Amino acid sequence: MRDTTLGFRRFAELQARLGIAPNMLTRRLETLTRHGLLERRRDASKPDRYEYVPTEKGLELVPVLLALGAWGNRWLAPRGAPLLNVHPKTRRRIDPIVIDRHSRRELKAGGVGVVAGPGAPAAVRRQLKQPLVFGGPP
Repeated sequence: MRDTTLGFRRFAELQARLGIAPNMLTRRLETLTRHGLLERRRDASKPDRYEYVPTEKGLELVPVLLALGAWGNRWLAPRGAPLLNVHPKTRRRIDPIVIDRHSRRELKAGGVGVVAGPGAPAAVRRQLKQPLVFGGPP
């Protein structure tokens, strides 16, 4: 997903960037397409080739990818971040965080709970009479 949202959309480009076997890439692209994250489109410049374009659903993953990348840079890159997020025009560094849309507060462990939603099965509703807090005691 990351590479397609960065503009690499042709099979050969993706295979070269990811360094994986063609059959594995084919399976991954088929899965992402089947789940509605990518759309397979015929490439206008090469009628017998296709490109994989992120859908709206796929593009909504970008903040998640940014947050995971920031976490990886902090915890898994002892020699320094392999990729840095920057503003495309100013090239100023961006440090992604997750915020609540309504309160504009940063979401952190201990500050977010879950309760049963309208689509929850009865068993989940029984289990979640009180909110479970991420990072809190069980």
